[in-house]
Amino acid sequence: MKTQPLKASRPISASSSRTRRSISEDATLQPWRLKRAFVFIEAHLCGQVPLLALATCAGLSPMHFASQFRAATGVRPHEYVMRRKIEEVQLLLLTTRRTLIDIGTSFGFLTRSHFTTVFKRFVGEPPLRWQQRRLRQLASALFRLCQLQKKHPVSTAMPLPAMIRNHTI
Repeated sequence: MKTQPLKASRPISASSSRTRRSISEDATLQPWRLKRAFVFIEAHLCGQVPLLALATCAGLSPMHFASQFRAATGVRPHEYVMRRKIEEVQLLLLTTRRTLIDIGTSFGFLTRSHFTTVFKRFVGEPPLRWQQRRLRQLASALFRLCQLQKKHPVSTAMPLPAMIRNHTI
């Protein structure tokens, strides 16, 4: 059986009608496609966000989407998704009493070691150490705020939240 040689859809030549400027303008993701990708990521943050699904959502091939996403944001799609997951994890670590493994698995990390490795890569320290340090900083700041309010009471000042007044933090 004879095979036909592949034919390019259009000739590639130095005298192409496209200029360098128009090529570089096409290299970044259009705003509506980028917004669609961001909305998709936020909606699926607690699970897996495969490149194919993101590209389909934006109406592009996976490789084309990945290169345009990186040109538009400065980071690869996977790195952006991981960074957003870690930002949400940080919020939960400070505002809930859920365990590390519970939080990690709820964001699609299959093991505690994978969760810890990714967290440390983006934040610079393991999640438990980060949580303890940040909670100490918050407690110290809240204590100073309570002391200031006692020294300088202002009648129009907003009352402290109950958890601060009752020292439950």
